[in-house]
Amino acid sequence: MERLTILHTNDLHGALTPENAARIRELKEAHAPCLYFDSGDCIKAGNLAIPLRQERAWALLAQAGCDASTLGNRESHPLESAFQSKLAGARHPIIVSNVRRKDAKGQRDGATGTSPPNHRLTNSSSPHPHISSSHHPFPGTVIFDRAGIRVGVIGVMVPMVTERMKTAFASAYLWDNPIEAVKRELATLICNSKGPAPGRQMDASAPSGVEALKQDTGEDSSHPGRGGGIPMSATRNVFEKGSPPDLFIALTHIGITQDRRLAEACPELDLILGGHSHTVLEQPERIGTTWICQGGSHGRYVGRYVWDSESGLAEAELLAL
Repeated sequence: MERLTILHTNDLHGALTPENAARIRELKEAHAPCLYFDSGDCIKAGNLAIPLRQERAWALLAQAGCDASTLGNRESHPLESAFQSKLAGARHPIIVSNVRRKDAKGQRDGATGTSPPNHRLTNSSSPHPHISSSHHPFPGTVIFDRAGIRVGVIGVMVPMVTERMKTAFASAYLWDNPIEAVKRELATLICNSKGPAPGRQMDASAPSGVEALKQDTGEDSSHPGRGGGIPMSATRNVFEKGSPPDLFIALTHIGITQDRRLAEACPELDLILGGHSHTVLEQPERIGTTWICQGGSHGRYVGRYVWDSESGLAEAELLAL
């Protein structure tokens, strides 16, 4: 029997403080093995705002030990340069499976990221450390191996600009239906477990996060636009044969109503770590075999969830920050 602790925040809206970041880090270390995820809207800038300096939320999430996040509406922007500015300073994998460049056609190519220290990356060019120049600017999933449990995490966010909106002509990006995106990513994760695919593997001694990417591409994270850029969205098919995830998590910023629909549409999911609606779920909500979790907003809570490899969700609570 193996157990893994998962910490979760959502909709911080720039309210994460150094003290609370330190508290989350303490919790992560005290409950090791542990993963910490954020479900977006972590920054202070609003939807169409363009920050004049790096948002401090990124450094604080790094201090807290964030392993991956998806984006919220606050982190997105229809203009590429503004989108890049909002993400400047992020040091962890950002996963969003339902955003694409406007000229992208067809389905995703199975883009998948892998957590440090188990990188499997291929090279690509990018104008920014977190936005790839490929059709799909972010990896759709990231894979973690912790405590003998393989965790597959899929990221989706609320659609900001869709093909049918009049504003689509002015946007560099389009957003697809998040539920359909999760269905597609789940199918890819399951199919990819049937065999390996090409890719470059970095060993456990390799540097993690932005430092690894800077070495790999020549990117200077303090000057977006210089260097080759992040290769994560070009990664694909990271599984060895016969090793699909043991635990499927959707990291979402689509609101509680859509999370419920997602749980009904994708019963393969074990956990949905949600955001956007600022819902306070003191105990997770169960739909079928899927648990939905969300912890309000503005840094009031961090969710702590314990996953048992045999019995599933064993413990769940919201801890006040």
